[in-house]
Amino acid sequence: MKAFPFQSNYTGDDGHGNPTYDRAVDAEFFRSMWRLFFTDGVFANPSTNFQVLANTGMNIKVKPGTCFIKGVTGIEILGTDIVVPKASDISARTDIIVLRVDFTQNRSLSIELKENTTTLRRDSDIWELQLASIHVKQNAMVINQSDITDTRLDSNVCGVVTSVINQVDTTTIFNQYMDYWNRKKAENESKWQEQMNSQEQRFNAQRNTIEAWYASVLTNISLLKTFDFDNIAELNGSKRDTIFNGDGSIYELISISANSRKVAERHTVFLGDGRISVNIKVYKDDGATVIKQSTTVTTFNGNGTISEVVS
Repeated sequence: MKAFPFQSNYTGDDGHGNPTYDRAVDAEFFRSMWRLFFTDGVFANPSTNFQVLANTGMNIKVKPGTCFIKGVTGIEILGTDIVVPKASDISARTDIIVLRVDFTQNRSLSIELKENTTTLRRDSDIWELQLASIHVKQNAMVINQSDITDTRLDSNVCGVVTSVINQVDTTTIFNQYMDYWNRKKAENESKWQEQMNSQEQRFNAQRNTIEAWYASVLTNISLLKTFDFDNIAELNGSKRDTIFNGDGSIYELISISANSRKVAERHTVFLGDGRISVNIKVYKDDGATVIKQSTTVTTFNGNGTISEVVS
């Protein structure tokens, strides 16, 4: 395994007077290292990096720029002038302007015009990036800017230098995240459903209690409005007992036949002055709580009239 950097110690020479070191690395190693960090292309800033522009006649100019190709960094501080050959009298053609890195003994990075082709060479010796294509019209004497198509942003043929961190494969991390998300989502949904079920049960219990109370209230209100002590036929399943007491008073009790629960009672007392007092009590379903009570005192007047006072 090659690794860098380590202190490189001198070990002698190669027999031609060139020094040798035990941790020396070559240019290819550096190119391989830089390729781990950057993609091929032209640098985005400034936007005019290696821009191809029409000049005069059949002349074009490639503006200065910086680029990165297969680990090789290119910096051109001057503009490059190129003469585009005239097209034939028979047909038009398409030329391309390329950045060419040469890994052979030439060891160079240059700007070149490739005539009548749109094919890039990309192998272990030569690697090209296309800056622009030029449509050379039949019998053309001038290259206009409209004849030049800028291809620097086309990542298939050139592209912009970016950090390869943008190309990290995050599939495994994403799958782990999604697995965690789905598990937590299922847990939360289960807890939420349990909570909703519990709340629904409490709500239903409270609703049933309220409805039962309300039904009881409606029953009691109905009973208060319509109860007639002398019409026992309205109270199905009930019975009426009458007791004549020794003091002359009368006690009457209406109760449920099945369990003897009180429904109502009436106590009639004949007063010494000739008046009659009638006390009526109506009970709730528990047979103990009074929901209605009234006392009616009847007086037989000397003029033959009868008056009643209810309290």
